[in-house]
Amino acid sequence: MGREYFLDTYALIEILRGNALYKQLLNETCHTTMMNLLELHYILLKDFSAEKSDEIITTYKPLCIPVTLADIQLASRYRKKRSKNQLSYIDCLGYSTAQNNTFVFVTGDKEFAGESGVKFMK
Repeated sequence: MGREYFLDTYALIEILRGNALYKQLLNETCHTTMMNLLELHYILLKDFSAEKSDEIITTYKPLCIPVTLADIQLASRYRKKRSKNQLSYIDCLGYSTAQNNTFVFVTGDKEFAGESGVKFMK
């Protein structure tokens, strides 16, 4: 079985922008969470109507996996450990969900560069 990937909100935005580095991941098994769709929807509302934003995030819904209590606990511990970096709850939750499922966490957020299990793409 091949690698599976977790797309954080940064990655989802880059796919929407047509960034070829990120678009190639759509040929792979990818996941995200509803929390990432929340963050994406909010960002999209800055440039698009509510209807268009709804339409866009709906296309990513099939990639969503449930968040577990273990994901929440690991995310909270990770955020506390990295408190000087002021990481968002959603970023920490995505990273932790990826770790707990042995997915590669895909992002361009510099705070994650060099972290274990991260595919940092800029």
